[in-house]
Order: sequence, then C-alpha cells, then structure tokens
Amino acid sequence: MFSWLILFGMSYGIKTNLHLGVDIVLKALPKPAEKTLSLFGAVCVIAYGLILLDSTWVAMLGVDVRGGAIVYWAKMYKIGIGAEELRYPAWAQELFGLQHRVHRWLCYLPYH
Repeated sequence: MFSWLILFGMSYGIKTNLHLGVDIVLKALPKPAEKTLSLFGAVCVIAYGLILLDSTWVAMLGVDVRGGAIVYWAKMYKIGIGAEELRYPAWAQELFGLQHRVHRWLCYLPYH
C-alpha cells in the first residue's frame, strides 16, 4: 500500500504543481530551448514507460527482451499465485467469485 501512496502522491504533486524538480539548468536557458528540452524529457519518460509495460517492440532494435510488465501480469494472473497474508473480503469473494487470497500480481503492480 505504501507504493500506491507514493504513486498517488507524485501524481497529486504534479497536478498541483507542488512536485519537487531540478530545473535550474532549464531556467537558465532561453524560453525556446527550455521548451525543447522539457519536451525531450517528456518523450523520454513516455518511451521508458512503454518499455516497462511492453518491451517486445524493443526487440526490433536487436535487444534481447522477455516481455514486460503486461506479460508478467498476465502470467501471474494465469498462475493464480496469491499473497498469503492478504485476503479478499468474504462479500467480494461471493459477489465476484474470487479466490480467497489477493492475487500477487496486484500487489506488485506498482513496481512494474
């Protein structure tokens, strides 16, 4: 749950413009260069996120890959390995037909 708290906190910080950032280099540049570098940084972050989600497209560049987070989540869901200490509430088990243990891939979702 702490991982989820960090992710939600970062999102809120960015939304409210209270997130810490090191922008001393950007602020020292002229406005067009600042925008260009900011855009480049955003594109790099999006590319990194896509690689984490599904890295199979990186194989076109000759990199040996094994899938990514989506492949991992699908495998863990299929196997059905659960987190032993976390249990779904009884009403959720009955209503949705869930196993009694929370799927481990749900716990690891923030890490991928």
